[in-house]
Amino acid sequence: MFLSDTIAVDVVPAIIPTSSKDLADKLSRTSVFATEVQIDIVDGVYAKPASWPFADDAMSELATFERPALLKIELDLMVSNPLEYLDALMALKPARVVVHLAAIKDIDAIISHSKAHDYILGIGIGLDTSIKYIEALDASDIGYFQIMGIATVGSQGKPFDERVLTKIREVLGCCAEHPISIDGAVNDETLPRLYTAGASRFVVGSAIWNAEDPAKAFEALQTITI
Repeated sequence: MFLSDTIAVDVVPAIIPTSSKDLADKLSRTSVFATEVQIDIVDGVYAKPASWPFADDAMSELATFERPALLKIELDLMVSNPLEYLDALMALKPARVVVHLAAIKDIDAIISHSKAHDYILGIGIGLDTSIKYIEALDASDIGYFQIMGIATVGSQGKPFDERVLTKIREVLGCCAEHPISIDGAVNDETLPRLYTAGASRFVVGSAIWNAEDPAKAFEALQTITI
C-alpha cells in the first residue's frame, strides 16, 4: 500500500492575446482568481501565429494599454529579436520576462536590461536545445528557466511531449539552484508528472481557457496528488 501526498503548486494562467481588447478582457477575468498571469508575445517569425501587438501592427497601443494594477505580469517573448522590443514592452510593467535562448544574440545586453528595469529574467528552453548551451550560460543573473512542454511553441492546445521530463532533469543537473517553469501541455494529467520530475512552476493555457469555468479549472490545478 502506497501513501499519496497532496501538494499545492504554483500555477500561472497564460494568455495569447489576439487584440488589445482580448487581452484586457482576459486580464480582467484572470484578476478575479489569480495573482499572476503570463502574456505570450508572438511575432509570427520566431513562432506562429502572431499575437497582439504583432498580429495587427499595434506596437503603439502598448503605451496606452491599461492593465489591472494588482496583477503580476510575466511576458513570454517568442520573438526573433527580443532586444528590439523590450523597451516598448516595459509599458506593461512586467515582473518577469522570458526570453528564449534560441533568439538571444546578446545575453549581456538582455541581463543589463533586466537589471535596469527590475524584472526577473527567465530563459526559455526548447526541447531540442542542447544542454551544452545551457551549461555555457553564466546563470548568476538568471532567475529561472522555462522549459517548453510541447515541440512547437506559439500556440495553445498542442500535445504533451515526453521529452520535457528528461529536459527537466538535464537542466537540474547543471543549474539545480534555479527554479524550473513549464509552459505547454500542462493539465491535470501532466502536472503531477512534471512536478515529480523537478519542475516547480506551471504555466497553463488551454486547460484553463477551454474549461467551462476557467476559475474552477485554475483552482483545481493548484492542488495535485502524487
